Amino acid sequence: MNPSCMQAPRKQRGVVLVVGLLLLMVMTILGVSSLSTIGLEERMSANAYDRSIAFQAAEAALREGEQVALTQSQNGNNGFVNGGIYSPTPGQCGNSPCQNGLCSQPDPNCTVRWLDSGFTSWSPTQTLMLGSLAGTAEYFVEYLGTGYPCNPSDTTTNLNCKRYRITARSRRVDGNGNPIGAEVMLQSIYATP
Repeated sequence: MNPSCMQAPRKQRGVVLVVGLLLLMVMTILGVSSLSTIGLEERMSANAYDRSIAFQAAEAALREGEQVALTQSQNGNNGFVNGGIYSPTPGQCGNSPCQNGLCSQPDPNCTVRWLDSGFTSWSPTQTLMLGSLAGTAEYFVEYLGTGYPCNPSDTTTNLNCKRYRITARSRRVDGNGNPIGAEVMLQSIYATP
């Protein structure tokens, strides 16, 4: 027998076990961190998707409101109370009437309608079919009056165009009426001859 092959075993100190446990701990921490990051990214992606759907629903409601404004303009504002004309009392907030999503001229002494929590004359959209993804898409049309230039580049002639402000929103609410998910509000000023 070869004496060099028969050496006495050295004392083992367990360094391999400690190094293995440390590597396992580092890998576990990295795995948990990765899962946390993936969860956050998934929530961010879902929120972006929710906002995109809500934006599309609000834009569809805005276009529907613009079509209603065009129809009202062509029919002499017959859907508005008093043809959309409202005379405010100076210094006092009055009650500029609204019905079926058609609102008379806004009272400059009052809170704007879209910020007024007591405003309930939103008209639900008729054409939107996004189901519960977008929640409720609704709009209202405010008559702003006549005497506006029909050609924005020539503000001195042909001052008989009508203006309407259309405000549209899309939101989802829980059973108590509290908003959940993304809420999008859009506005446009619509000019008609």
